Amino acid sequence: MPGALELSGLDGTNPLAFLAALGTLRILTIAWPSRGVKLHWAENGGAWRPLISAENPPLIDTLAARTGVGETLASALKATGDEPFLRIDDPNLKLDPSAWRGALRPIQEKATRDTRTTVDFFSSLGTEGDVDRHANIRRSALQMVNGGKRQDFLPIIKNLVSACTAEHISNTLFERWAYADSMVSLNLRWDPVDDRLYALRWDDPSDSRTIGRPVLS
Repeated sequence: MPGALELSGLDGTNPLAFLAALGTLRILTIAWPSRGVKLHWAENGGAWRPLISAENPPLIDTLAARTGVGETLASALKATGDEPFLRIDDPNLKLDPSAWRGALRPIQEKATRDTRTTVDFFSSLGTEGDVDRHANIRRSALQMVNGGKRQDFLPIIKNLVSACTAEHISNTLFERWAYADSMVSLNLRWDPVDDRLYALRWDDPSDSRTIGRPVLS
């Protein structure tokens, strides 16, 4: 689409990159409610790349536009650090339905149009309408870490919120992924490259210091 901003660092066949594209669309839609933000896909460089467009003014692929998108997303990410779900007692959401309802009830009682994001976070993390074999709430299938070596779900999110900057985000969206960063306690395991099977490695993959995304460079 002429004039659209291509997120050239994202390959739509990678689940993590696909989620990053959707997240970019969501955050920009919230941040720019009157600009008609849209997401498109186009084949480029042997992969499907997301393109973001907006109106009033139109979003043109320039360095300034890329910087502005990175800063907007970084600001939204920092705001996530204050979200109530990060203060849930169990770091891996291993809660029975009663405890989950107890955490959610104050949010529901104060819910308004302005707190929709807070409610969305809770609804995306789990549901008390179903339980697992331990009689705990059914957690999201996107929760790929559950308390293994240095892999606690909520602390990892907190670490990412604290460590990630606008520059990191811009590099992820617009530059080739180099997988060069230390990802200890920063890895949500949403990238297929994270699936390093023990049978194919000589050491314990959970101890590797560079496993995952180019988020932190």
